[in-house]
Amino acid sequence: MDHLLPNEKEFVEKALVSLDEFVPLYKFYQKKIFNYCLHRLPTEVDAEDTTSQVFVNALNSFANKQYVSSDEYTFKAWLFRIAHNLIVDFYRGKSRYKIIEIDENIVEDEATCQEIEETLDLERSSNKILAILKRFDDSTQSIFVLRFREDMNFEEIAQVISLDLSTTKMKYYRALNLIKKIIEKEKFIN
Repeated sequence: MDHLLPNEKEFVEKALVSLDEFVPLYKFYQKKIFNYCLHRLPTEVDAEDTTSQVFVNALNSFANKQYVSSDEYTFKAWLFRIAHNLIVDFYRGKSRYKIIEIDENIVEDEATCQEIEETLDLERSSNKILAILKRFDDSTQSIFVLRFREDMNFEEIAQVISLDLSTTKMKYYRALNLIKKIIEKEKFIN
C-alpha cells in the first residue's frame, strides 16, 4: 500500500492555484484520514464527520492561501495534524476513559522495543492492543495509530502531534513496555 502520494508536491502546487486540483489529494488521503479517525473516535459517524471537517479545513486553507508548502512538513503530515487537532477538540472536556500514567523512569532503547514489538506480535494482538491503548492519553494513542496503521516514521508522527522527536520516541517506548506488561499480566490471570 502506498503511504505517500507520488508527486505530492506537484498536486499541492496545482491545488494552490486551482481548488479543482485538490481532488486527487482528497481521493488519495480520504480513506487514510478516515481510518485514523475511526481508530481514535468512538463511532463511525464521529469518524466520518471528523474526516469531512479535516478536508473542509484543508480546502479553506487552500482557498484562503493559508497553506504554505514546506520541505520539512509534508502535506500528509499537515492533514493528519488537522485530524489530530479535531480529535483532541472532540475529547476536550470529555473524560470517557481512565488514563494510565506512564512511569517516567522507564527508559528503553530502540533495540529493546523492537524485541517487545516482536514479542507482542502486533498483527495478531492488534485488537487487544487497541483496547489497551484506549486507556492511554491522546498523544500516546495517536503515536501508535500513526505508527502501525499509517506506517509513519517518528519524525512524521512528531510533526502531527506537535511534540519533539525525542519526546515522541520516549512516549512510544514507555507505552510499548507498559503494554507488554499488561498483556503478560492478563496472560497470567487467564
